[in-house]
Amino acid sequence: MIRNILRTTFHLIAALGFVAGITAPGIVMLTRGESHEATTENRVLAEQPNWCWEYAAACEYPAAFEKFFNDAFGFRKTLTSWHHLAAMRCFGLSPSDKVAVGKEGWLFLELSIADYRGDRHFTEQDLELRTRVLQERHDWLAARGIRYLIVLVPNKPTVYPDKVADHVVRQFKTDNVRLLEEYATKHSSVEILDLTDCLVEASRTHETYPATDCHWNDYGAYVGYRATIDRLAGWYPHLTPTAFEDLTPTEVPHGGDLGYMIGLFDELQVPRTLLRPKQPRFTLVERIHEPYPYYSEITKVDDPSLPTAVVFHDSFMTNQREFLSENFQLTKYLRIETGFDPQVVLEYRPQVVIQEVVERMLPNLVTNPPALRTPSPSSPPVRERLATGPDTKQVQ
Repeated sequence: MIRNILRTTFHLIAALGFVAGITAPGIVMLTRGESHEATTENRVLAEQPNWCWEYAAACEYPAAFEKFFNDAFGFRKTLTSWHHLAAMRCFGLSPSDKVAVGKEGWLFLELSIADYRGDRHFTEQDLELRTRVLQERHDWLAARGIRYLIVLVPNKPTVYPDKVADHVVRQFKTDNVRLLEEYATKHSSVEILDLTDCLVEASRTHETYPATDCHWNDYGAYVGYRATIDRLAGWYPHLTPTAFEDLTPTEVPHGGDLGYMIGLFDELQVPRTLLRPKQPRFTLVERIHEPYPYYSEITKVDDPSLPTAVVFHDSFMTNQREFLSENFQLTKYLRIETGFDPQVVLEYRPQVVIQEVVERMLPNLVTNPPALRTPSPSSPPVRERLATGPDTKQVQ
């Protein structure tokens, strides 16, 4: 008797659980209980279509409803996250073709892994082209008495090869950053700073790139900043980098852009340390974020003894600006990837132009604006300009 009651109770609970399991997603779907924004997919979820008796609209309804059903299915985000986590941790598979899974849960941008393998390894013709592009920029600036420093940032796999999956085979020992730095040093007068060695050295005691982000962290940015100021001190001896002891660390949770790209930003969050000057000298004058990825910022320091700068950069400058701005009377930042904007240079008349380029962007460094190929007839000789110093824009 008792056994029959227990069996019946168990069957009832199982039946109720089954009914709840198959109806709950539908209820959530109809009520849109989950967020309408598919933020990790960089798109808006499909809206529920309205039925229309017109023939053309009725023919389009099934496909539109299917898109709505796929996007609005109950617990979609939770189930998708479970699938992605299982694929990554159990089988080492990435849910996105733009992200590669490495060892110990480390993620890499697939484009960086392609560079690490050597899929886009530079030939001598590639190096000659990019050196010529940089030399044209150097000469155009030198004719106006402006210094030019190119800062090359290595890809994450270059700094952490031990975290790359074993099946990734490296075809060449030398990466594109090293190749370009060596070739340009030998065949041009361009000043190039390769940050690879200092970042590799720093990574032995501190993490310089997070496991779930394709960019360096604040400590990696600080290491690159110190190396940049040390190089600039050859031109401006009074420049000294902010001491690490003068920075304030703040710990925040962070899932990384690679975690975001595979839909696991919340699931992969780990503590991340932000570094900011304890007593910042610079003030923000202007910041423009639109349209993405355009980024422009102007900072200033009330110290006329400091030089002025224009910084052309990619996304790696995001967490380095807090440090670099401390060392210039006026700094104009412009996210332009590998590009060069002569109009900005002519407007701000800086003493130095810094161009920061990450390794994976180097294949895009192939051309210059036409203005750079036409020397200015009114410019004084280069030596005279460099001796007397440039006409700098006044800081208001």
